[in-house]
Amino acid sequence: MEFLDFLESRKIITGDQKRLVENVMASSILFGVLALKENLVTPEQIERVILKQFNGSIKKIGEILVEEGILTEEEVKKILKKQKSLSVPCDGIIIDLGVLEEKELADAREAHRRFLEGADA
Repeated sequence: MEFLDFLESRKIITGDQKRLVENVMASSILFGVLALKENLVTPEQIERVILKQFNGSIKKIGEILVEEGILTEEEVKKILKKQKSLSVPCDGIIIDLGVLEEKELADAREAHRRFLEGADA
Protein backbone atom coordinates (compact mmCIF):
# COMPACT_ATOMS: atom_id res chain seq x y z
CA MET A 1 0.00 0.00 0.00
CA GLU A 2 1.40 3.36 -1.04
CA PHE A 3 1.82 6.00 1.66
CA LEU A 4 -0.94 8.26 0.34
CA ASP A 5 -3.32 5.30 0.08
CA PHE A 6 -2.49 4.47 3.67
CA LEU A 7 -3.22 7.99 4.85
CA GLU A 8 -6.53 8.01 3.02
CA SER A 9 -7.54 4.55 4.27
CA ARG A 10 -6.93 5.71 7.84
CA LYS A 11 -8.95 8.87 7.20
CA ILE A 12 -5.90 10.98 7.96
CA ILE A 13 -6.39 12.76 4.65
CA THR A 14 -9.41 12.98 2.38
CA GLY A 15 -9.51 11.76 -1.18
CA ASP A 16 -9.40 15.40 -2.31
CA GLN A 17 -6.26 16.01 -0.31
CA LYS A 18 -4.70 12.86 -1.74
CA ARG A 19 -5.38 14.01 -5.30
CA LEU A 20 -3.98 17.45 -4.51
CA VAL A 21 -0.74 15.89 -3.29
CA GLU A 22 -0.60 13.60 -6.32
CA ASN A 23 -1.13 16.54 -8.67
CA VAL A 24 1.61 18.54 -6.96
CA MET A 25 3.93 15.55 -7.18
CA ALA A 26 3.08 14.99 -10.84
CA SER A 27 3.77 18.65 -11.52
CA SER A 28 7.21 18.37 -9.92
CA ILE A 29 7.92 15.20 -11.84
CA LEU A 30 6.91 16.82 -15.16
CA PHE A 31 9.13 19.81 -14.39
CA GLY A 32 11.96 17.41 -13.59
CA VAL A 33 11.48 15.42 -16.80
CA LEU A 34 11.57 18.60 -18.88
CA ALA A 35 14.70 19.83 -17.08
CA LEU A 36 16.33 16.45 -17.71
CA LYS A 37 15.39 16.55 -21.40
CA GLU A 38 17.09 19.93 -21.66
CA ASN A 39 20.20 18.46 -19.95
CA LEU A 40 19.95 21.10 -17.24
CA VAL A 41 19.88 18.71 -14.29
CA THR A 42 20.85 15.18 -13.38
CA PRO A 43 18.41 12.50 -12.25
CA GLU A 44 20.05 12.58 -8.82
CA GLN A 45 19.44 16.33 -8.47
CA ILE A 46 15.76 15.96 -9.38
CA GLU A 47 15.32 13.04 -7.02
CA ARG A 48 16.90 14.99 -4.15
CA VAL A 49 14.69 18.03 -4.73
CA ILE A 50 11.48 16.01 -5.04
CA LEU A 51 12.37 14.23 -1.80
CA LYS A 52 12.80 17.65 -0.15
CA GLN A 53 9.29 18.54 -1.28
CA PHE A 54 7.91 15.23 -0.10
CA ASN A 55 9.54 15.71 3.29
CA GLY A 56 7.82 19.01 3.92
CA SER A 57 9.33 21.78 1.81
CA ILE A 58 6.60 24.07 0.52
CA LYS A 59 8.88 25.54 -2.12
CA LYS A 60 8.39 24.74 -5.78
CA ILE A 61 10.91 22.52 -7.51
CA GLY A 62 12.23 25.42 -9.59
CA GLU A 63 12.74 27.58 -6.51
CA ILE A 64 14.78 24.87 -4.82
CA LEU A 65 16.88 24.27 -7.94
CA VAL A 66 17.65 28.00 -8.21
CA GLU A 67 18.50 28.23 -4.50
CA GLU A 68 20.91 25.33 -4.89
CA GLY A 69 22.56 26.99 -7.89
CA ILE A 70 21.54 24.21 -10.25
CA LEU A 71 19.26 26.31 -12.48
CA THR A 72 18.96 30.00 -13.27
CA GLU A 73 15.70 31.96 -13.06
CA GLU A 74 15.63 32.08 -16.87
CA GLU A 75 16.00 28.30 -17.15
CA VAL A 76 13.12 27.84 -14.69
CA LYS A 77 10.94 30.24 -16.71
CA LYS A 78 11.74 28.33 -19.91
CA ILE A 79 10.82 25.00 -18.32
CA LEU A 80 7.63 26.42 -16.78
CA LYS A 81 6.56 27.78 -20.17
CA LYS A 82 7.07 24.36 -21.73
CA GLN A 83 5.34 22.67 -18.78
CA LYS A 84 2.33 24.96 -19.09
CA SER A 85 1.92 24.02 -22.74
CA LEU A 86 1.84 20.33 -21.75
CA SER A 87 -0.18 20.57 -18.54
CA VAL A 88 -3.59 19.06 -17.95
CA PRO A 89 -6.41 21.61 -18.21
CA CYS A 90 -7.39 22.95 -14.82
CA ASP A 91 -11.01 21.77 -15.24
CA GLY A 92 -10.10 18.20 -14.38
CA ILE A 93 -8.14 19.31 -11.35
CA ILE A 94 -10.99 21.52 -10.14
CA ILE A 95 -13.40 18.61 -10.39
CA ASP A 96 -10.89 16.16 -8.93
CA LEU A 97 -10.32 18.37 -5.91
CA GLY A 98 -14.04 18.68 -5.36
CA VAL A 99 -13.91 22.44 -5.68
CA LEU A 100 -16.84 22.43 -8.11
CA GLU A 101 -19.25 19.89 -9.53
CA GLU A 102 -19.25 19.42 -13.31
CA LYS A 103 -22.44 21.49 -13.75
CA GLU A 104 -21.04 24.30 -11.61
CA LEU A 105 -17.82 24.22 -13.61
CA ALA A 106 -19.71 24.31 -16.91
CA ASP A 107 -21.77 27.27 -15.67
CA ALA A 108 -18.59 29.06 -14.55
CA ARG A 109 -16.92 28.40 -17.90
CA GLU A 110 -19.94 29.83 -19.70
CA ALA A 111 -19.99 32.90 -17.46
CA HIS A 112 -16.27 33.40 -18.08
CA ARG A 113 -16.75 33.11 -21.84
CA ARG A 114 -19.50 35.74 -21.72
CA PHE A 115 -17.31 37.99 -19.59
CA LEU A 116 -14.44 37.73 -22.06
CA GLU A 117 -16.78 38.58 -24.91
CA GLY A 118 -17.99 41.63 -23.00
CA ALA A 119 -21.58 40.42 -22.55
CA ASP A 120 -21.30 40.51 -18.74
CA ALA A 121 -19.13 43.61 -18.44
